[in-house]
Amino acid sequence: MLTVFLLICLVAGAFLAWRFRAFLPLPASGPLPLRAGRHRAAPVEPTVTARTEDGAVPSFLPPGLEADELEADDIQWLLERRRASLQKEETAHLQRESAARFEELALQLDALALRLAALQERMAAWKGALLEREALQLAYEQLRSEHLDQQYGLDALRSENERLQAELAEARKESLLDYEENERLKKQLALLRSLTREGF
Repeated sequence: MLTVFLLICLVAGAFLAWRFRAFLPLPASGPLPLRAGRHRAAPVEPTVTARTEDGAVPSFLPPGLEADELEADDIQWLLERRRASLQKEETAHLQRESAARFEELALQLDALALRLAALQERMAAWKGALLEREALQLAYEQLRSEHLDQQYGLDALRSENERLQAELAEARKESLLDYEENERLKKQLALLRSLTREGF
């Protein structure tokens, strides 16, 4: 935007200098430089028109019109050179900015690459930890299944033991009844033998 503003100011200044050249004093440094092969024309004296019969005021042509036209061409040429120089400077500035921006982007890319490598390493560690956790989970499930199987077997053995203990208690009870019945029969037999001896 600044370059465009400067160009507009230069063009406006050249136009005003061309329009009001006849009314401005020449600069102390002399006239503007000419392009190669150009020569300034000699100043043209103002020409006066003849006075008319009705007393019209004489009109004057601008003095040095041809010189002003040549100087206007020179100014236009200088403007074009200045515009080309400004464009070149702007291009060089943009190239420098592009190089600096490219270097900054390269540094940012390097930093991002380092962060990505660190994240990938961390993700690999997490993946290894997850695989190890899955292996431990499978081992835990297997041990839990084996523990449940053992628990079921222990419950079955406990039930079988309780059944055997109940059967043993029943057998002991029956054995005790048999023993008592045997003792009672023995007593009756002894009593019968005693009565038999007394009868004979």
